[in-house]
Amino acid sequence: MILKFSPLAYKKLMKYVELADTEISGMGFVRQLSTNLFYCYDVEIYEQIVSPVNTKLLEKDLAKRATQLARENPNQLKDMYLWWHSHANMDVFWSYVDKEEISRWEQTGYGISLVINKQEDYICQLDIFSPVRVVCPVKINYKKNEEINYFPWLDEECQNEINNKLFLWNNIKGKKMFLPHKMRKDGVSDLSVLAGLGVGLPSCLQNLGLPILPFTTSIESLNIIYPPNFMDTIKSEKKK
Repeated sequence: MILKFSPLAYKKLMKYVELADTEISGMGFVRQLSTNLFYCYDVEIYEQIVSPVNTKLLEKDLAKRATQLARENPNQLKDMYLWWHSHANMDVFWSYVDKEEISRWEQTGYGISLVINKQEDYICQLDIFSPVRVVCPVKINYKKNEEINYFPWLDEECQNEINNKLFLWNNIKGKKMFLPHKMRKDGVSDLSVLAGLGVGLPSCLQNLGLPILPFTTSIESLNIIYPPNFMDTIKSEKKK
């Protein structure tokens, strides 16, 4: 199996991965051109909770986008079956969480999953669930990021999206708050590995009769992580 990216889609994908100092995830729009050839013509990101080792899309924002497509371009909604996420500077592999998420493609019947890092290493597979489970390795056909010298406007566009859509989740003495990506000027370090992160199906999509999109979580199911030096800042404020 081969997954071919348009130059814009691949540049956009790698720009998201490059600019995020954590993991980042999104969806891609794919069409099947022949038996063994798929074509990704665009990728997107949505509001999500991130850490250096995890990423969860927020169901409300993804449902909003899916509803918009269902109303304005239903054919494009049908093409939304590539789930991608980065491993930042780590090796690429299917983690236990990744495998659990991939299994959720069963609800839509099939899907393509991709893990990629800043060095452009990747693993990719197509999962088909009916009539039996079939897993097909997928090779990506693309130009390396440094070979694509156009789309100069992408830097600013992707950075603005990351600033507005990526969040750390925090909880100080029961007070929950979002910490936007743009606040983390020194990068993210010394964060706890997310454990027991719950996953909620986007029930709003079910109610609309739209495809159930996996890889999402609800606000209520999020665990606690802290940005660098945040607790030191809280303690210093208490001393004043």
